[in-house]
Amino acid sequence: MLSVGALLLAAGILYLRSLVPEVEKEIRGEIREFVLTHTPDAGAYIDQHYGIRLYPDGKVGARYPHSGERSVVLVHGLDDPGKVWMNLAPALHEAGYSVLDFQYPNDQPIRSSAELLGESMGSLEAPVGSEIAIVAHSMGGLVSREFLTSPEIGYMAGRDSGRYPKVVILVQVGTPNHGSALARFRLFTEFRDQWQSFFKERGHVLGAVFDGVGEAGIDLIPKSRFLLELNARPHPPDLKIISIAGIASPVSRESAEEAVAKWHQTLPDGAQPAVEKMGELLAGLSDGVGDGAVTLASTRLEGVATHLTVEGTHLSMIRNIDPASTRLPPAVPIVLEQLKGVLVNSGNQ
Repeated sequence: MLSVGALLLAAGILYLRSLVPEVEKEIRGEIREFVLTHTPDAGAYIDQHYGIRLYPDGKVGARYPHSGERSVVLVHGLDDPGKVWMNLAPALHEAGYSVLDFQYPNDQPIRSSAELLGESMGSLEAPVGSEIAIVAHSMGGLVSREFLTSPEIGYMAGRDSGRYPKVVILVQVGTPNHGSALARFRLFTEFRDQWQSFFKERGHVLGAVFDGVGEAGIDLIPKSRFLLELNARPHPPDLKIISIAGIASPVSRESAEEAVAKWHQTLPDGAQPAVEKMGELLAGLSDGVGDGAVTLASTRLEGVATHLTVEGTHLSMIRNIDPASTRLPPAVPIVLEQLKGVLVNSGNQ
C-alpha cells in the first residue's frame, strides 16, 4: 500500500505540473491526435462507442422518438464508466420519458466533447420545434453549457433552423461550474474507467488515448482558460437552469485538520507545500461545504436562481453505490419534479 508520504509526493508533482496547465494540455492533445491518426481502427472504435444511445437498448445512434414521448438527454461526467444513471434512467423511463444517454470520450478537452454533443444532437433528426431536456452530472454540466453557448457550435442558430431540438431545461447535478481542486490530483480514476470498460468488452489497448489523455482534467482546474471563457458567456435567454449540489462531504473538518497536523509533523520540509495544498483542498470539501469532489461554491452559477442542495456525496446523491440497494438517491425525485410540466409531447409534430 502506498504511504501517505508517497501520495503527497504524487500530489506535489501534479500540483507543480498544473502551474503550466495550458502547455501540458497542448502536448497531451498532440499525443492523442498522433495516436488517433496512426491507429487504423480508431474511427471505428469511436463511432461504435460514442454518441447518443436510447435507454434501455444501449445502441449508439438513437433518433428522436416520434411517439409523442418527452425526451431527456443524460450527460455523464469525468471518468465515469456509465453507472451514474443506474437509478435515474429507469425512473425517467418509468415516468414516461424517452431517455437518451450521451456517451463521449470524457477525458478529452471539454470543448471537443461539447462539439460531439452537438453532432449527436443534430443526428437525432428531431422535428422542427421539438423540445428536449438535458440532465448532466458533474463535468457533464460543463459539456452541456459549452454546447449551448459556444459561438463555434452555434446552438441558437441551429435550433432556429431545425438542426437541433430546443433545449428547454438543463439540470446540473454536482457540476463544478468554477472547477474542482481535485482535478490537480487525479491519478487513478482514468485507470479505473478504462479497466472497467475493458472487461465490459468495450476496451481497447489504446482506450485511454481514444478517451482523451487528461485534457478534461486540465479544463477543470479552477480559473482554467476554458472555465473563464465559458463562464463569461451568456446562456440562451429561454433556457431554464437548475443546479443541484451535495452537502454531505465524507471528510469532516476535524479529521482533515488532524491529518494535516500529522503530515506537518512527520513529513520532511520538502513535502510541506504539498501538505498545505492538501489541507486547503480538504478544508474546502469538509463539513457539508462540498460533496467530496466539488465545493458548494463551485456549483453556483451567476444568474441561476434555482440552486438546490441534497444530502449526499458526489455520487451517492444521484446513484446508489451498492447496485443491490433499494434506496432512492435524493437527487432523483428532485430531477423528476423539476422536469414535470416543462416539456411538451412534441414527438408527433
